[in-house]
Amino acid sequence: MNGSKTRQIKTLYVYELRKIVCRRIVWITGGIMLLLCVSLSFVDLISTSSDFGEGNEEIVVSGYEMMKIRRECARALSGRKIDDSLLQEMQDFSRGEGMKRESQDVDPATGIVVSVEPGETDAERGAGAEEETDAKEETDAEGDGDAKEEADVKTEPEDIWDRLWAAQKYTPIRIYVYRIMDYGDGKTMDAAGLYSEREKLIAQNREDQMLKQEEMEYWKKNDAGLELPFTYEYAEGWGELWNQSYVVNCMLLLLLLVSLSNVFSMEHQQKTDAVILCTRHGKRELYIAKVLAGITFGAAAALLLSGITLLSDLAVYGADGFGGALQIEFPLSSWRMSVGESVLVLFFMLLAISAMYSIVILFLSEWLKKGVSVMAILVGIMTFTLFIDIPFQLRTLSQVYDLLPTNLLIPWGLWDDRLFSVFGGYLTQFEAAPVMYALLSAVLLFLGRRIWQKQQVGV
Repeated sequence: MNGSKTRQIKTLYVYELRKIVCRRIVWITGGIMLLLCVSLSFVDLISTSSDFGEGNEEIVVSGYEMMKIRRECARALSGRKIDDSLLQEMQDFSRGEGMKRESQDVDPATGIVVSVEPGETDAERGAGAEEETDAKEETDAEGDGDAKEEADVKTEPEDIWDRLWAAQKYTPIRIYVYRIMDYGDGKTMDAAGLYSEREKLIAQNREDQMLKQEEMEYWKKNDAGLELPFTYEYAEGWGELWNQSYVVNCMLLLLLLVSLSNVFSMEHQQKTDAVILCTRHGKRELYIAKVLAGITFGAAAALLLSGITLLSDLAVYGADGFGGALQIEFPLSSWRMSVGESVLVLFFMLLAISAMYSIVILFLSEWLKKGVSVMAILVGIMTFTLFIDIPFQLRTLSQVYDLLPTNLLIPWGLWDDRLFSVFGGYLTQFEAAPVMYALLSAVLLFLGRRIWQKQQVGV
């Protein structure tokens, strides 16, 4: 008997899933969302540019080209400890000492590395520059073609790109340092000062979040397990997905609204609910099949959107650094996992959120019996959470508010250290959210079934 019911539910499940997938509006909306996911990796890079050099040596570098230069610099530094030795190299290079050893210098106005003769003094370089300027003016006045041709040879693109690459040699480490402390030219810094400043920022962050003493002790034990100094790894391809997670989350909600908001309401609008009541499996089995079909579609949509976004990021930025410390991409995070493992957590959370979205949409579809009303309510909630934030001073309300599916997947959640106390233990927000979603989903599924059955009986 149970096997027969299972087969019946399976047949209805396949039928309901096909009803969802085969709608034209679903394909159109899904295609648009996928294009947007792909564009997330490119839009910032192709819409920005930087000017370097002057005169014949001026070049315009796109954001994408600059990213490639810094990526190669980062790869060259991968595997090195961020310790006193590396920081000293960076500071020497910034002050020009490293470049003097390579018989080079940097134009302070442009950041371009300019070749100089070994041992040449500043005065000699200045005199040489004046003579070169006078010679150029004289050449222009006389219209000497050979001199112009020589100037063109001087600005070979490969030479400029090599100098630009050299100027960015330690930029990845400098960017990491800037995320933690205000470091500028002329300042000295060591690894102890860098990590001490990081600890101060984390302590201030936890104080702002109004953590209790027990929570402080929890994180103190956790932080003791972090291995210092950190090993630098280029992992921007993986870390970028966290920066795009909020947008992907919103696109997922919009896609599910378009696709699932009429799963139940359509039966009422087309007046087929009374006919369904007369069928053998119109109450229990069909309800289960519709819910399972909606959850399946939601999970598939979440994996597709996030997967396409990740593949696009890896194609642009590279797949390096899966095992790199999360603290390299997000210095204030206290999670003891790699950046790649955090992406797996992100995928799991998206699946949990997609199930929550699907169940809420299906419940409202049956309760309100109008797909447009479902869209209006959830888009309104999404807009509300986009513009409204609850301060940390309202600890409990703020903590629960940040567990909402539309609020959960944001990069700063990686250093949200507020904990939930459960039976003497503690859960982070990413551990507590699936539990809360499961409980809420169970309640909505029960209420939705009661409404579905009551509606049929009342016909």
